[in-house]
Amino acid sequence: MYPRTFAGTQEGGSGGASDSLGTLRQVLANHCARFYGRHVLQMPETASLELVRTLALGVQKSLKQIVPLSSAGRSEDSFVQRMCREVAARRRVVVQRIYVLTPDAIDDDAIDGRLDADRRDALQTRLVSAAATPADLPLRNTWLVDDALVVHEDFADDGSPIWTVDSRSEAVERSRTQWDQLWDARPQGAAAASSHGVPKDPLLVSADLIASMAPMSCASTPDEPDSCSWYHGVWQYLRLLDMVPEPGWHADFFADAIGAALLRHQGTGAPRALISGCADYALLGETLRAAGNILADLEQEQRRSARVAVLDRCRTPLVACQWYARQSNTDVDLYEMDIRNAPERLPGERFDVIVSDTFLTKFSAAEALDVLRAWRRLLVPGGRAVTTVRLRSTEVGDDEPIDEVLGFASQVRARAERWRWLLRTTLDDLVRDAERYARRVRSTNLGSPTAIDRMFKECGFKVLDATTHRAPGALQPTDYLRIVASAD
Repeated sequence: MYPRTFAGTQEGGSGGASDSLGTLRQVLANHCARFYGRHVLQMPETASLELVRTLALGVQKSLKQIVPLSSAGRSEDSFVQRMCREVAARRRVVVQRIYVLTPDAIDDDAIDGRLDADRRDALQTRLVSAAATPADLPLRNTWLVDDALVVHEDFADDGSPIWTVDSRSEAVERSRTQWDQLWDARPQGAAAASSHGVPKDPLLVSADLIASMAPMSCASTPDEPDSCSWYHGVWQYLRLLDMVPEPGWHADFFADAIGAALLRHQGTGAPRALISGCADYALLGETLRAAGNILADLEQEQRRSARVAVLDRCRTPLVACQWYARQSNTDVDLYEMDIRNAPERLPGERFDVIVSDTFLTKFSAAEALDVLRAWRRLLVPGGRAVTTVRLRSTEVGDDEPIDEVLGFASQVRARAERWRWLLRTTLDDLVRDAERYARRVRSTNLGSPTAIDRMFKECGFKVLDATTHRAPGALQPTDYLRIVASAD
């Protein structure tokens, strides 16, 4: 058996695991791999092909794989593909694979192609969303060989990729338990996940791009003389880790409210929507999904004339929105300006719906009134504002107790551990940027739902709906006011 062999308790014997041990020892010598006790060894990336062949020859009964699928993942000739194909060719070995789909999972056609190839090679497969996996499950390639040996991706101290081979009973049992939970959680086959379980959100690709771009593209303003790169540079990493509020927490609300606002103007011309303030492209994604069903029913000329615009005073989220729109061959109008100045700078521009998410709490109460007045002037008569407002907000900043800031950063580190195999940034850099974010971010308490209702009415709106909703929150459940207001 693999555990006894890798523990060094079976030096003799012939064939199977014993031969594998001798071969791997030679691989270790050739590639400067390292033993960690008698149960664990680590091998560099350069030794992966030899490791594949050795384990493929040694496996006797079963190979169980957990394979993350990401647009930022490895290519088709990766370790996981080579090992799987070699083992699957031996029909007496049962090969089972669980694909874990990350938020930016590759497109449906590519996933279907993988499933078809798996079926041809007699592999059994499951599809599961990363959001449905246990929080302590690392999103890395992992294999359980004969229910006796665990092989997984890892990183050396210098950050270089390595492969860890572990025969300790506790490691094997932990991997077996994780595997069983995932395998039993979903019915077999692609039909059970026809939409593949997750929205297409290329976070793992765009987070790196935006982090690199933010120091150059973020604007300096009177409020942010040293630019807002501390905010936009880390935002998508934090959103990936569910550490910041995001429009997806209110997806049903935005879909219904935006759709209803655009339906009101069906037949009276091409609808226009404006996104007022955004941290990245997430709100654009929700708006495009909501508008898609409406646009499908329009005449061709109206459909061509329909517009979605994004307005923000910083260039970084605008470039992010442009990049996202191009992924789906969609055109968006981009306005780099302060929303409070927009009515004067965009004379004649009017919109059927203005959309924002937790935007008003970025301002003081007096400034939030100025934003509402600008929205009112930018809307057509009867146009609607669709937004969310965080309730019972707290101030987080330089005067925040140090343990709360460090607690936020510590939670980021803990959550990022499972993603580190798919991230290009280092954990230390991510935690440093998260701590800086936690020290500087502001969220104003605009008062009770009644007080917020009065603010809208004071600025010429009729509040059509104001519903309190409890969202998951970054660290604990948080209440939000979901508002739909008409410009009367």
